[in-house]
Order: sequence, then C-alpha cells, then structure tokens
Amino acid sequence: MPLKGYIDGNPIISSLLTDDEWKNLNSDIKSGKKQIKFDCCENTGHLRVSKLGTKHFVHNRRDNCNWKPESLEHLQLKAELLRICSQLRWSVDTEVMGDDWIADVITWNNERKIVFEIQLSYQTLEKTKERTSKYLENGFECYWLVKKLPAISNFQERFKKGPNVFQLLTDSQNNYDVAIYQLPEYSNDDFEETSSSIDITEVTKPVSEKHFGIKYGKSMKLPDFVGGILGKTLQYCVSGKGTNKSLCYRIVFFPISCWKCGKISHAYYIDSIDFFESDCGIIAYEQESDENVAFHPQILEYIRKYLSQENNENQVILGEINKRYSKTVRHEYMSFGCAHCDALFGDFFIGEDTCSVMTGEIEPTLVIPINILIENEPELEIDTFPHWCQSAEKKFCDNFNFQ
Repeated sequence: MPLKGYIDGNPIISSLLTDDEWKNLNSDIKSGKKQIKFDCCENTGHLRVSKLGTKHFVHNRRDNCNWKPESLEHLQLKAELLRICSQLRWSVDTEVMGDDWIADVITWNNERKIVFEIQLSYQTLEKTKERTSKYLENGFECYWLVKKLPAISNFQERFKKGPNVFQLLTDSQNNYDVAIYQLPEYSNDDFEETSSSIDITEVTKPVSEKHFGIKYGKSMKLPDFVGGILGKTLQYCVSGKGTNKSLCYRIVFFPISCWKCGKISHAYYIDSIDFFESDCGIIAYEQESDENVAFHPQILEYIRKYLSQENNENQVILGEINKRYSKTVRHEYMSFGCAHCDALFGDFFIGEDTCSVMTGEIEPTLVIPINILIENEPELEIDTFPHWCQSAEKKFCDNFNFQ
C-alpha cells in the first residue's frame, strides 16, 4: 500500500492530494485515461482510502514485486509526517530507495536533509544504530518514531548520545504524542491509588503523582515535535538547569510527650512529592524528601492561619518553631519544641514518632490536606542530564551541537 506512485513518470504522493484532486485522479484511472505505476515493479495500481482515512495506492497485481505490506497505522503516520513537513514548506518525499535502504519520509530544505523512520514493531538498539549509520553516510539527519524503545543493556549507555529515538504515545483522542524525555521505570503506573477519590487524610496510604496531575518525563504533539526538529527549537543537550520542587499534600500532627516536663505538645510532618523540574519543562526524577520543607515559610504561614481559623478544636498544642542548640549534635538547628517549657524535640525522636504515625502505631491528632508547591532555591545546574531541550527562543540548557 504505497503512498507514492508515478503517472507518466511524474511522482504523485497520495496523501498530499486534495479531495478534488483525488476524486479526479480516481476517475481518470478508472476510465483508462491515466495509469498509476510504482518504483518497486512494472505493475499498475488503483486508488483506495484506508479505514483510518489515509489516501493510498494499491497494486492491481503483486507478481514480480517485492513490496512489503505495511500496517494501516504505519501508512497513517507516514501520511501525517508528509502533511506536517509540507505545511511547514519543506520539500518532501516518501518510500525513497537507496542502495540498501528505503526511507519512510524524507524532507529537506536548502541546508538540511532529514529522514523520519517509523518503527511499530520492536527493534534492537544495535539494529537501530546500523540503519541510522546508512542515513548518516548519505548526509541525512535521522529521527526514529517507535512504539517500543530499544532496550539499554548498560546503564552508562543512557548517558551517551546515540540514535535519535523517540517513543510514540497516543492521547485519549488517539492523536499521536511524542515523548522527548522518557518516564522513569518507577513512574506513576506503579501506584494503584490514582483516582481523584483518594482520601488523603488516611495517613498510611501513599498518594500517586497522578492524583495531582504530575507526570514524569515530557511529551509533545506530533506536529510540534516535527516543527521543533525542522525549526531547531528542539535540541539535544547533555546538561540541564532547573529547580528541585516539593508538592506538599498533607500535614500530619501527632502528640509528643516532653522529655523534660512530661507535658503533651505536638509536632507534625509533611507528606510531599519531591521532584526536579528543568527550565525546559521536564519533570525528570523523584528527589529525596527535603528535610527542611516542614519549616518552610509557606508551610508555617499556612499552619498558623489554619489553626487560628479552626480555633484549635483539635487541641493541637504547637510550641515555637525556631533554632535551638542541641548538646547531642553540638550545634543549633530549626526544631520543634515543647509548648510548655520550650525543651528541644530532637530530630531523631521526631523521626521515630513520625514512623510510628505512618505505620499506625500512633494515632494522629489532626490531618490537614493541602496543595502547596514549594520551589527550592537556588536553581540547579546538572552536568550529566542528557535530554531533548525545547525552547522557542533557542535558549537551550547547554550549547551541545548534535549531528
């Protein structure tokens, strides 16, 4: 089912024809005024529209022809790539045959020649490299759109610049997205609690990133991806800039008996989802929980207002939160303290009680659901953060030039 045929020796790309042109051509072929032929053989063909709406050609006979059948999805993707490149005013061609290769889609302008290859069945990294090298030898940039990423056997391989391989995704309307930074293996799908009906006041239950709409990695619509490649607003970078962030979603207060005066006060811990977000919009990986987030000014202000508005019906007795000197560690640090005698509640014991609350051994006094995003300063610069950087202004994370 090729997209390209020849009429009187002139190439015709079916998916780029208007509906009227398609109708007229179909009439001419049926009446015998014109004949459609192919690169692969001397057989003639006719016109057809697939179930997915893709205009294409079909051989009348398949004898003495080595054309390999393609899936309707493969055909649709080729047609979509041709349409996008053509709309961006790049010259296009499809099913181009070289000495030992056949390119799905070729597009070019005065300076650059680009091949887009579609791979819907699994292909190893070694095979992808081998096929890519043939295009590079012929002066093409090569970009792969695949359903399943090739396996990486060596962890260090992930940090090397290899073939330009991007995973195809489909959205809820079956439109194509392209992942420009892959989701980690431990990502959102590892959680069962992903619906918006999760009761986040239940402190022993984990909360998925999906609950808050956080999605690791980054994807973009197929037309935006192609436009980024052609317009050089999408570039491979080896380093990154960004900020560690904490999405705080729960404050859990629990009772604590003062080691000095024996009276009951309260402390709390913060449940958060901690991640790094690059300046180009990639949520890249989960961070260790920020130990200082509990004392962040945004959190302290929220707690002060909340307890004041609730008139402390839950009998939360919170001491001053400030720097206190610890004889154990021989320096001062931000800490909880007794509301009655201001004795320091050490981090070690706070940590033990926090674990007891999380495991259900200690009953929390008050649980407050929140949604506070904290950006931790300063901005980070990561030397080893290989990624595809998107920037309409071409202000990329580094100045790495790719071939």
